[in-house]
Amino acid sequence: MSKILKKKKNSFTLVQFKKMLGKNLIGIYNGIIIDKKVINIEAKKIKETIINGSIKQICMTGYVNDSGILYIFSGVEKLFVIANLSYSDIKKYKLDIDICIIQYPKIDKTTIEKLL
Repeated sequence: MSKILKKKKNSFTLVQFKKMLGKNLIGIYNGIIIDKKVINIEAKKIKETIINGSIKQICMTGYVNDSGILYIFSGVEKLFVIANLSYSDIKKYKLDIDICIIQYPKIDKTTIEKLL
């Protein structure tokens, strides 16, 4: 019988999420392989749609370790976009976006690979 993972859905405002990033409470899962060219292309597309106002919610998936740090393993390109948005851009374009995080408790590498 397979073990059922308990997950929690948390929602943050864009400014709250950026503050959490600034305090290093959110990071990228170490086991994920990042192709910077692909990430940059995807990030450009996402940033354009955010600034156009056509995105109202961004979802990512991660897990919380024992120290309380949230590590994102799905939606990493969205994390890069949010990290690169300045507070002046948020104010200038009046961005009102909800950040939705599907959050798992500490899980192992094989479970993360299955979720991806």
